[in-house]
Amino acid sequence: MRLTKMHSAPVLDFFTPDLTTPLELPLAGTAIAAGFPSPAEE
Repeated sequence: MRLTKMHSAPVLDFFTPDLTTPLELPLAGTAIAAGFPSPAEE
């Protein structure tokens, strides 16, 4: 996927994605434990 510059400003640049080519992303099929246990659960 490529990005094309749409508009340029002094602070921000705006881009639009080129969606003509497919982009395959891997998918994790398992759950992931993240964070920490809540003290309220004890």
